[in-house]
Amino acid sequence: MESNFEIPQFTIEDSQKALFSMLKFGFELCLKTPKITCDRYHFAFAPEEEKRKFLEYDTKCESYRMLVFNYLIALIGNRKNDKCSIYHYPPAGKEDEIKNFLEINKELIEKIYQARNKIYSHFDVDFGKNTEIIENCEMQKIIDFIQTVLF
Repeated sequence: MESNFEIPQFTIEDSQKALFSMLKFGFELCLKTPKITCDRYHFAFAPEEEKRKFLEYDTKCESYRMLVFNYLIALIGNRKNDKCSIYHYPPAGKEDEIKNFLEINKELIEKIYQARNKIYSHFDVDFGKNTEIIENCEMQKIIDFIQTVLF
């Protein structure tokens, strides 16, 4: 049975706006789910139910941050595989503004790349530390900029 319904192709701008919506939602989840810490001694001797609750919560926190890092890189990335980024496909008339912002914030952008790469290549006990090198206010700064550029 064939369908006559055709899915329209997304433009780069549509994709950027969709990614931004997901980024914004993921960041809101990060802010609503603050990271908690548990020292190894306490964790080792905690009841199984407490361990499970902590691990479930911790997994949510880290998952939200991973999504945010992915969407940030997808939107601001300046490397060859960053196919939807505002760097490679800037909205009309925003080219210089984007390049200036990325140049001024290149150390922060590099920290985001490094955090994302560490998250995906070193899933270990230091996983949480890799995502904590970027402060929420730093992510908010980039998100606000992307919003002004896209909308």
